[in-house]
Amino acid sequence: MEKRKWTLREVQAWRKEHGGWFYANKADSNIFIRKPQGISWTINLGNPLSYFVFAGIFGAIAGLNYLLYLLVP
Repeated sequence: MEKRKWTLREVQAWRKEHGGWFYANKADSNIFIRKPQGISWTINLGNPLSYFVFAGIFGAIAGLNYLLYLLVP
């Protein structure tokens, strides 16, 4: 099965079928997925690029903490 961007209805059907807290669909090429409730987003853990997003976020937080450590006596 080739990767493609899934529609919101397909994502909702996948979530009903698999349940759980995490969205990890390897067939979906989307990185960010809308959550079923509210206006927030989640990350597709089945997409390998999502790990780079996580690394970037945590790297930025660690870098800012290190900068603050150097600047504040």
